[in-house]
Parts: sequence; C-alpha cells; structure tokens
Amino acid sequence: MKRWLLLCIMIGLVVISGQTVLAQQPCAPCPDGAQCLVPECPEETPEAPVPDVPQIRIWNRSEFDMEQVSLQILSQTESFGLIASGDTSAYAGFETAYHYGKLDVLVNGEQLSMIPIDYVGETPLEPGYYTYALKVQDGALSLEFLTPIVTVHYTGGMCVNGGCDRLVTLYDNGSLVIVDGAGEESVQTVSEVNQPIVDDLIAEIEATDFEQIRSRPFTGTCPIAYDGQELTFSFYRVEGIERFSTCEVEFDESVPLYQAVIAVVDKPAA
Repeated sequence: MKRWLLLCIMIGLVVISGQTVLAQQPCAPCPDGAQCLVPECPEETPEAPVPDVPQIRIWNRSEFDMEQVSLQILSQTESFGLIASGDTSAYAGFETAYHYGKLDVLVNGEQLSMIPIDYVGETPLEPGYYTYALKVQDGALSLEFLTPIVTVHYTGGMCVNGGCDRLVTLYDNGSLVIVDGAGEESVQTVSEVNQPIVDDLIAEIEATDFEQIRSRPFTGTCPIAYDGQELTFSFYRVEGIERFSTCEVEFDESVPLYQAVIAVVDKPAA
C-alpha cells in the first residue's frame, strides 16, 4: 500500500477514491487499477551494450544481388544468405574476428572467393559492431572494413507505410548511406563526407556526457502524434552504443553533439 501511494505521488495523476488528480508530468505509467489521464509514454528504446563478441554484418555495395554470402574466420563459418544490391545483412557473432576473413559469394550463379593467407601479426577485433562492405566489379570481389559512427532514424511524417522514414548511417571511412522510405519502396543513396569532419564527429561523440543528455527528458507530445517526425540517434562508442530518441530526451540544438550530427546528416526529406 505504501509503495502504491508513493508511486501515485511520483506520477502525479491518478484517480483516488473516485477523484481525478491533475498530473504535472506529460506522460507516465499508471499503477494497477488506477485511471490515468495523461498521454501514454512511448516505449523506451532498449539499451545496446557492448556485445560479448565481435558482431559482423555484410553490406552489398554492388549493383548485383549476392545470392549467397558466407564468411569464415579461423574455424567459425557464418552464412548470411541472400543480400540484395545495396542492402545489409543481420549481424553475426564471431568468437574471434579480424578486419578480414575468407569470403565466398555467389553472384549471377558464379562463385567468387577471397581467401586470406593468415592472421599472423593481426590484432583481433574488440567486441563491438562492424561492417564488411563487399563489392563485385569486373568479376572480382573487393572488401572494405567499416565501423559505423552514428545512425539517425527518422520515423513518422505525413506518409503511409513508412514513406517518410529515413535512415542515415555514417561510417568511419566517410561513407554516408541514406535510405529513404521503407520496404521494397525504399531508395538508397551513398555519398562521401570529408575525413576531417568525420574525425571531428568521432571526437565529439567520445567527449559527450550522455548521462547529462539523458538527464533532460522530453516533456511534450511526441511529434509523430500529429504527423511530425521522431528522431532516434545511435552513437557507436568504444564502451557501447548510446541510443535514444527525441521523444525520450530533450532535443536541444545548442548541444555541440547535435550540431555536429545534424551538420552531417542534414534534415529529413519532407
């Protein structure tokens, strides 16, 4: 009973003995059996801690679909299946991983392979999230090792079936990948960001106090409730991924981190 009363005080809006009490909070969960007149809070974005082992995915940068992709590192082999042109696969965990591995790719019925000589002198990857960017050109397979720096996911807007969605990913080599729309109707574009800008953004991410950012919760109505857009940021750090949305924490454009990110990803398509 004491716990329930304390929760009522913290929430600020419940019906007690048939009387409605006005809340000061913009949204809050209700204790069992109480009637709340505040907007329902959006679900919190799950935290993404550092994984136990390196996680690797494949990005098909070719103009061809890759009908089958497999990656072998030491004695472990993982199959990524079909990866359409421009798409990325799901992540697969490797007990030990390096910047390269044995790749077997099936394209237009032709088997292409990339076989490393050995890993002598190589330093294994730390647990984290990594991307192998594969490209098939003139019958040859090339690999570029990429690490994401930041992703910004725009959702909502005055479109149906995710037509206004936009996913922006910036990699450490300066590749900026933008996917507009959702599903089969999505369109992907790739451009390059100057390396000094990328380096400055990496330094800004590492210097940011994310606990301070989270200490300022969002206190309004999420824009997606009236055909606006919500932005979800994912920052890839050595310690793990920092992820939160503009409907969870206050979006203050004066924060240097936001200024640096928005300068790179620009604004969502209307």
